[in-house]
Amino acid sequence: MVTTKLIAVMAIGAALGLVQSAPTKAPSKVIVTNQDVCNTPQCRVTAAGFLHDMNPNVDPCEDFQQFTCGGFFDKMKIDPTFREVSTLSSIQIRNNAIIREIADPSLGKAPKATSGDYAAASNLKKLHDLWASCMNVSELDKRGRRPLVNEINSVIDTIPNVTSRVDSTGLAKTLAKMVKIQVDSFIKLDITPDLYNPSVNVIEISSSGLSLPIESFNATATVAQLEHTIAIGFQKFLGPELRIGAPPLTINRVDPKWVAAAKKVVAFQVDISRAINSAPVSRAVGQAAFYNPWTIERLNAVTPSVNWDVLIADLMPAGETYARPLIALTPDYFTGLEAVLTRTPSDVFHYYTIYRLIETHHGRLGAAYRPGPPIEHREDLCVAIVNDNLGEIAGHYFVNQTLPELSKVYFKSLIHQILASYGKSIPKLDWLDTTTVSGALKKLNSIVELVAESSDSPNTSSSTSLEEYYRSLVIDPTDYFGNRARKAIWWVAFNFSQVNKPVNRQTLPESPPQTLNAFYGPQTNEIYFPAGMLQAPLFHADNPDYMNYGAMGVIAGHEIGWWTPSTSTKFIQKSQCIAKQFSTYTVPGPNGTTLHVNGNITLGENIADNGGIKYSFAAWQDVFNSDPQGITHKNFKLPGLEKYTPEQMFFISYARTWCEKSIPEKVADQLQNDSHSPPKWRIVGGVQNSPDFAKAFKCRAGTRMNPINKCSLW
Repeated sequence: MVTTKLIAVMAIGAALGLVQSAPTKAPSKVIVTNQDVCNTPQCRVTAAGFLHDMNPNVDPCEDFQQFTCGGFFDKMKIDPTFREVSTLSSIQIRNNAIIREIADPSLGKAPKATSGDYAAASNLKKLHDLWASCMNVSELDKRGRRPLVNEINSVIDTIPNVTSRVDSTGLAKTLAKMVKIQVDSFIKLDITPDLYNPSVNVIEISSSGLSLPIESFNATATVAQLEHTIAIGFQKFLGPELRIGAPPLTINRVDPKWVAAAKKVVAFQVDISRAINSAPVSRAVGQAAFYNPWTIERLNAVTPSVNWDVLIADLMPAGETYARPLIALTPDYFTGLEAVLTRTPSDVFHYYTIYRLIETHHGRLGAAYRPGPPIEHREDLCVAIVNDNLGEIAGHYFVNQTLPELSKVYFKSLIHQILASYGKSIPKLDWLDTTTVSGALKKLNSIVELVAESSDSPNTSSSTSLEEYYRSLVIDPTDYFGNRARKAIWWVAFNFSQVNKPVNRQTLPESPPQTLNAFYGPQTNEIYFPAGMLQAPLFHADNPDYMNYGAMGVIAGHEIGWWTPSTSTKFIQKSQCIAKQFSTYTVPGPNGTTLHVNGNITLGENIADNGGIKYSFAAWQDVFNSDPQGITHKNFKLPGLEKYTPEQMFFISYARTWCEKSIPEKVADQLQNDSHSPPKWRIVGGVQNSPDFAKAFKCRAGTRMNPINKCSLW
């Protein structure tokens, strides 16, 4: 994947307008040849964005990140509310603003259904009712904690508050309830295509349900703080009701019985963290290491404290059974888990379940019980709620506003050019044997492309399909908590209804069209480029091809190149060059520390970046050379950037994608939790391995951006 999902962000300042341009529209019919300077409004805005971000006084052969992004670093300020400002965050700001205009009728820009269009009217009513419920904080305050208390009572009736050993059937029923309302417990279940039979769906099981990262449970002070947090939570939701404006609860005002219950819950989580730690699997290994088919009978034998027959049966649609093995991602965890469950009495599960519900849902309540966000930023939260709960309906209108059909056609042609580039090169790779080449080409030729939106379940472009998809989901304009609870139940029921159906390769319902990301599905062999990613400055149908291929084309090439022949010894050997290269890179961390990139954890993404650059450049070169005058393809010059060649502009466009200014804590978190390299090294590492870059900028051998020894794989 290109990037982790970005949170909703606020406007950063007027200067950000320089890196934005109008929503993508149909390609212009005006012919501007490759020798001409384009002076259309779009070209002027695009050129201004580049000139704003660049520092042309830096030698591109010595520091290409500073050359491309130095102006950005000097001019852009990080809003104190957030931890970064970047090219991608500018797109997210604009995407969020569009979604708000669609969802919030008070702005006067919300779409309206045409007369007689029942499906569109129904969809828009749901969307606007969801927005109304989210913004209605007075109703939230009036209901107080009652919605969550009611949910707690409905979940824990199968797991009594007693000190005897937990009943396996009662525990299974409680776990099933937690799955249905999308609250993770110490067991997590997902539906996913089978790795070795991707036409069918399987249930995947894994560990989950901790309030802190695993390593935090080794810190005494952190554990003590968690005990206080949980005890205060019990006091708030199980003790006397609070009033709005009351002073915040502190641990010295908490009933001792809740302190004792909290200590038990934390001790249980410490036990769970040790069980997880006993079965670690490095992120650097292939997917096969996570593929461990277990029958329900085996699960019952290994973890008999959970009645797995009851758990799975409770989740399946009425009248259906699950006959395939479940996929245990870390099988040793379930052995360790059983040892924990056997020594844990029922009352601990009782309170652990209550706290998991509090931890997940307390932000959906009135002011006396929710932690935030402040009321003045409620709109940012409500945009995220729309995206998460009715994202496909909002996405239908987002696509209509930002990505006309001709733009989709143009982008699809770009993808096909890159696929063809991979196809021409793969047979020439001397480290691939004939069998592997044949398999690689077969997989390449069977890739499914989804551009802008899903085309089935639902077909996001169709109001009728969307109405059918969401028909059974009830949205009440006065019931924010209930809307989110019903959406969770609806979604899990839909997910489990797919278990015995063929895998649908035309949908990605958890990533609506406005998503700022791109995806490759290894099981389904599909690539997905949501409309939210196909936005300026990454993509615009009226921008030159070298820009679109340099930015969005490299991202497309990245997704296409994400799969690997994991059985090839030569592949593993050659990939170590990239692993070692990126492990030499460092970034400044908090408090003046220096942190190293982990070249093994980031290996897959780094390989994909290198392949994306190589094959997108080759694909663009084919297009450029086929039409050197620019009669049918656009490679004209931009005002103020005439001195740069199209080849140089390709790489400048690539690097500009990753212009990002972050606080050290954000970088440290990324190194800990993200499989992508920090943006600086995505730029530098990518061009250091590119002979095309060195040639374009005439970099002497041995300069920083043109090292003598390069890593090459795809």
